[in-house]
Parts: sequence; C-alpha cells; structure tokens
Amino acid sequence: MGKVNRVKLGIDLIMVVAFVLLFDHLIFGGSMFHEIVGLAIYGVVVIHLLLNARWVKSVTLKVFSRKLPNKTRISYFLNVLLFVCVTFIMFSGVVISKSLFPGINLGNEMWFKLTHTSVSFFSLIIIGIHLGLNWPWVMNQVKNLLGIQLTKTLLQAIVRIAVITILIFGSYQIYATSFVSKLAGLSMVVNPGQMQMLPAKDRGPDDGQSFAKGQPPPRVNRSETGQAEGRPERGARHPEGRGLGAQRSGSAATVLNYLSIMGVGVIITYYLDKLVRRKGSLN
Repeated sequence: MGKVNRVKLGIDLIMVVAFVLLFDHLIFGGSMFHEIVGLAIYGVVVIHLLLNARWVKSVTLKVFSRKLPNKTRISYFLNVLLFVCVTFIMFSGVVISKSLFPGINLGNEMWFKLTHTSVSFFSLIIIGIHLGLNWPWVMNQVKNLLGIQLTKTLLQAIVRIAVITILIFGSYQIYATSFVSKLAGLSMVVNPGQMQMLPAKDRGPDDGQSFAKGQPPPRVNRSETGQAEGRPERGARHPEGRGLGAQRSGSAATVLNYLSIMGVGVIITYYLDKLVRRKGSLN
C-alpha cells in the first residue's frame, strides 16, 4: 500500500467520523466543538481535493466525452455535488454560529438552521453513494494495510452477516432519527418562501417574511426564557429524532448510529453497481 493511498484513506476516515460526530450538537461541550470541527472538516475536504487534483483535472477535461466511463462521470458529479453541499453547510454554519462568529446576521436565521440541517442529512446520502461506488478500492486498501488474509468462504460469511446487520440497524436508525423528515428543508435552499408554509412552531420567532424583505429576524434572549444556550429544555426531545439516534449517549453511539445510516447507502449503491456491471458483461 503506497504512502499516498494511506494518506488518502486516513483523510477519508477522519472526514467521515468527524462528519457523523457533528450530528449530535451537544457532544463534547456543544456548539464550540461543533463549529471548530465543522470548519476543520471543510479544510480537510480541500486537502482531499488537492491530493486528487490530477484525477479531478483529467476527468474535468473529458467529462462530456463518450469515451469516459459512466461510473467515472457519476463519481465526478457526486464529488462536485458533495463539495457544493459541504461549502453550503460551512457557510450556513458560520451564519448561525453561536460561539466562533456570534455577530453575523444575514437574514432569517431559522432558514439557515433548517437548510443547514437538511443539507447535512442529504450529504450523508451522497457520502454513502460515493463510498459505495468506490467500496472495492476502500476494502483493498484496508486489507493491504492490515494484512488481512481470509478464505473465500469465511470472507463471504463475514460479509453477509455485516450486510444484514447494517441494513437492519441502519434502517432502524433512519426511522429513529426522523431522517426523511430532516430532508424536507432541501426545497427551501432554492425557494426560501416555503418558510411561510411551515407551522409556526417550526419557523421559529421569524415568520419567513424578514428573509424575503432582507430584514433581520428578531433574536431570542435565552436568559429570559430560562433555557441555557445549546441545551434543550427539561423533558424536551432531542432534535435528532426519537430513537437510539435521538439519545445523548456519547460519541461512540453517535458515530455508530449515523455510520449505520451511511452504511445502508453504501450497501445499496455497491450491489446496484455490481448488478449493472454484471448485466453489462452479459450483453
């Protein structure tokens, strides 16, 4: 395993683990950790692109060429989409910052919060698809790094058990974290006016009018409400959902819960890609 591949694998692992950790806003002290790590992830993404600059340049120059394999083209546009999403997450995170950049005000803060969450959950799907398309490379690098040598029968048994476990647990976490409902804010990215269609309790103190008019929303003084910054009211539900993924049960549980959701995307993408390649070889 080459040094460059080790660095790439290490960076990818760090990005994925750090990214899923941020789905628990209360972890490691709350907003300060969330914001610092969020900015750090964006920096790592830029480094990741620089390490793959040769591939990016090569594919960009022939992205619309008929000679370029469809899988490569799909992977390229997934990377572009993921970079756009991560950039939006970083920017919206700065706008709604409570610790590093508390004085920024660009309009309807609730719009930025809703879209920040929705794009983050959407990015989890994109990462899963991206990993699924490149899973053979990932596994080869891991096996070379660890020097794993298993018989075909044992390997197949381990893979089947892992796939079934991830599909069951990941599917439950999709339900437990209200994953689908978290994607509802995606349409607001291009149509901020949809804020007015949300129930008042989901819009926050601003009704969506101020964003359209360019006026700043009223700010809530949490000291007057008796609610501590970054902490839910006593008896309130965790914002991430209602099941295991909704419990503040530590960093390990957060990583496990959201990696399992990502794993569902990886498995579905990998086997769909395998099916397409098999059909192509039969034609």
